[in-house]
Amino acid sequence: MRWHRSLAWLGTTALLAACGDGAGEGSAARPAAPPPAVPPALTADQSHGQQVFRAHCISCHSVDGRGLAPLGVDLTASRFVAERSDPELQGFLRRGRAPGEEGNRTGRQMPGLAGLPDVGDPEIAALVSHLRRINRSS
Repeated sequence: MRWHRSLAWLGTTALLAACGDGAGEGSAARPAAPPPAVPPALTADQSHGQQVFRAHCISCHSVDGRGLAPLGVDLTASRFVAERSDPELQGFLRRGRAPGEEGNRTGRQMPGLAGLPDVGDPEIAALVSHLRRINRSS
């Protein structure tokens, strides 16, 4: 009985080998697909900025920065982020934005990060680095 299973396995293997890939005789073999693109590794500053973003920004701007209407704007397409210098963005992040302030598109308070016990100048600089990485409007 054991030899019947071996014979069946051998026949199936021979049949599969004879059939090939099913492309038919005379057809060119398909080239192998290129490996998927690997995104560049985050710098230490961008990784730290991503952590700061997740700790303080995702409740309004979502994990990917696309915004949660009506709470926060899409930072991935923000001209405001693209058109400001790093020092300007750092100052903005420290101050925040009042609901009635010019340029506020949500009508909601954006709290500033100044004074938070876990956010200092290095964290704000890292956050700007993260915003630059996710912003695609430039």
